[in-house]
Order: sequence, then structure tokens, then C-alpha cells
Amino acid sequence: MQYMVRDKSLYSFVIFVFAAIIYITYLFYDFKNQGNGWREDFGLHKKSEILKVSPNALLLGGSNVAYSLSANQLTTLTEYSWYNLGLYSEAFNDQNYLSYVSTSLNDEQRLNVDLVVYSGIAPLKSGYLAGRRKDRSDPWGKRNLSLLPNDPLALTLKRVLLRKDKKLGNPLPIMRGDFNFNKKRCDQNYKAAFEREMNWKEVEAWVIFQVSKISETFPNAELVFVIPSVFYGETYDLNLDNLYTTKLASLIQYKFNSKVKFLAQPPYFEKNITCDNEFHGNEEGRAWRTNNLAIFLSSLN
Repeated sequence: MQYMVRDKSLYSFVIFVFAAIIYITYLFYDFKNQGNGWREDFGLHKKSEILKVSPNALLLGGSNVAYSLSANQLTTLTEYSWYNLGLYSEAFNDQNYLSYVSTSLNDEQRLNVDLVVYSGIAPLKSGYLAGRRKDRSDPWGKRNLSLLPNDPLALTLKRVLLRKDKKLGNPLPIMRGDFNFNKKRCDQNYKAAFEREMNWKEVEAWVIFQVSKISETFPNAELVFVIPSVFYGETYDLNLDNLYTTKLASLIQYKFNSKVKFLAQPPYFEKNITCDNEFHGNEEGRAWRTNNLAIFLSSLN
């Protein structure tokens, strides 16, 4: 009987060690195969190409900027030379993105920037700011090695068995950092939803932080703070939108006077001018939104 107990204990220990080895091996595999190399290629390509342009005006923000505003179009419509530094998920947290922006230009180039347009989606998504504050990813979304995998083992096995490539993503940008719609399919298979971040302390702290850091990075630049176009469809709440926009405009005016201009761009009027989510215009939507921005910029002069 004693030998049987020992055999069962040894058997259980061997199973435990074997399972632990498999799990640890998978953790390392999951860490090395997070599928975000395309984001890094996208961001580093912009960083290298901007050195060829030496712009005096910049488009900053997340993928709403990368997709939906055109530096080439603005260069044609305005007196400035533009570059689009919009980055997927805005580098996952504010520190990552601001570091990416500040290191994309040298000190002399930053001093020569006369105009910055920053477009952020944070006020338009409930809980988004809290998530960014907690996010410890690198600028490309790569997470540190931990005791929990990014993807469950079952999902990875399913992907391998179905031969589905995780490393899907966006094509490299074209001239001036604009999105390359020639190599992107916009399927528009998403659900529209109207929402706002109702934790006003979060929003206020975020606005002040973003404006202060961008102003420090580009001390000679005029700053335009933009709330981007979004497709809401039938969920759109015009009254709440107007109240919220007025509150944001009042905050910026109160904190920064005339040093910072504020623009809330109109919602996309049709789904067919968007791309793969409600924040992304397609090529037509980008032209429409960029033209709206250009009209606003011309009114400042």
C-alpha cells in the first residue's frame, strides 16, 4: 500500500512537471509571437521618411489620424509642409506616443514646426483613458513576458490548425506618412455606437497633459486640438454631443486662452466613407475630413 501511494505521488509529480514545462514553453512562444511586427514596421517607416521632408506642420494622434487625415492633401490646400505621424492605437499609452513623436525629429526640426494638429479619440470612448494609463505595452503593442499568455493556448492551436496567420496588419505608409489605401480593403463590418467618457476628471487631466507635453516638444508651434469625425449611424445623440463639445471647448479656452484652438469635426455622414471601424475614414472619407480641417485652418489666418 505504501509503495502504491509513493507511485501515485511520483506519477502526479511527473505530470505536474511535464505540464509546467509545456506551459512555460508556451509562455515564451506566445511572448515571441505576439503578431505586432507590422505595427513596428509602420511606425519606424514613418520615422525614417519624415527626415526626408523636414515638415513645418504635423498631424498627431492615433489611427484616426493615420487613416483619416492626409498630409499630402493639406500640403496642397495650405501654406504648410505637412507630415502625418498618426500611429496605430497612439502607441498604446501617452508616454510611448509622446516619446515616439519627440524622437522622430531632432531639436532643430522641432523648433521649426509652426503648426501641430492633434486629434485624439479619448473623450469618445468610455474607459479608454483608464485603459491607456494602465497599459504597459511598448509602442507597438508588445507586452512583457508574464505568467499569463496574451492568447489562450486553445486559440493558438486553432489558428495553427486552420493555418490562419496572426501577423495581419496595415500596409506601409506612402509619401508624407499618409495611409496607403491601395493596399487596404475597407469592409465596414462593424457596429456603430455613440458614447462619451463621462469621467470628466479623467478627460480634464488628459487634455491638460497632452497640450502641455506637445507644447513643450514644439515650443514655436500653434496647436489645434481636434475631436475627430466618427460614424455613429442611428445611435448619434446630437444634444449630448453638443453639450459635451461645448464643455471641451470651454475647458481648453479656460486653461489655454487663445494659445490652443479647438475643432470638433462633424460625424461621418455615411458608413460607406469609412473603413474598418467607426473612427477610420476610407480614401473618400479621408478627403472629406481633411478638407473640413483645411477650411478650419484657413479661418485661423
